[in-house]
Amino acid sequence: MQFARQRVTAEARLISTDAMIRSTRVPSPLLRTSARSFPISLVLISVLACCAGCPHQVPDPPPTPPGPKFVDQPLNNKEADLTGLNARITIAPDSTSQQGLIGFVGLLLEVDDQPETDKPPVLHGDRSIGKYRPKAEQIQVDAQTGKTLYQGKVTKGFNAGGNYLIFTANLSDDQAAEVTIKDEVTVGFKDPGQIPYDKLAEEARRVPKGKRRFFVTSATLTSVVHKNYRAIKAETQIAGTAFGANGKVYASNEDFLYDPVVSLKVEDIGLLAPPPSENLARVVSTIPAHEADLLRRTSWTQAEAATVSEILNQHSAASARKLLNRAVLRPDESKP
Repeated sequence: MQFARQRVTAEARLISTDAMIRSTRVPSPLLRTSARSFPISLVLISVLACCAGCPHQVPDPPPTPPGPKFVDQPLNNKEADLTGLNARITIAPDSTSQQGLIGFVGLLLEVDDQPETDKPPVLHGDRSIGKYRPKAEQIQVDAQTGKTLYQGKVTKGFNAGGNYLIFTANLSDDQAAEVTIKDEVTVGFKDPGQIPYDKLAEEARRVPKGKRRFFVTSATLTSVVHKNYRAIKAETQIAGTAFGANGKVYASNEDFLYDPVVSLKVEDIGLLAPPPSENLARVVSTIPAHEADLLRRTSWTQAEAATVSEILNQHSAASARKLLNRAVLRPDESKP
């Protein structure tokens, strides 16, 4: 009996001891929650401590949206349209007025038969003859405003238009230009048959040695308007106007520039007389016999005079371009 009570007491003690051990090993619910929260709190405290010692960081700005897309426009286009401009005989005008143009018609211009190649010829007023100018009623004024000869984008060295596009030589490799070439007005003889070839034939026999004289039958004023553009990087902000070409973007904030060009239609009166120079003799040798016979006459009907004008202009053009292109007038001399 006593042994049994001792056994129960021992078991009770064992149970009490085991409960104490379990209560020691397993924390209460409150302690368990605190234990789980401790590592998180420690991390937050560490982060806040680090941020307190760091400067304030500004978030990166949003990326810049891409610029407008440009559809490539052709450069140096329509070269065939400019062949007619290459054939023109141009001079640097001293006046762009209609009256100034009329002043050219009927002039006899004298130039050296062997010009200096490094600079343009100078048309001296005292060497020009103006006594064969037409009367007012013999002059025709042909307003050609709006007649565009060329419009497009060009780059350095594009000189298909001869002296009309001479400014392209000054463009850099990363530049392009927008250009419009337009005939404004033409003045000339209303009827070529009224040109006094009988008197011009007499003048032809008095041309000084080493000189050539060209009779002006018409003059045309042409405007060349252009704006220069420069290639920019894709991310550059565009100011002004822009266009795309060959995968590049060209932009400009410049104004348009205006260049007046005067072209002349001329006839070499030396072809009306025996050639006094070797250069003129070479020109005469290319004229068909039936045309040469017509030029050798001393008088012509009005219809024949019109034909003479066509023949002279045709066979004068090449040498006139060589001797007169980009000729300049003496500004200190008045026209006769």
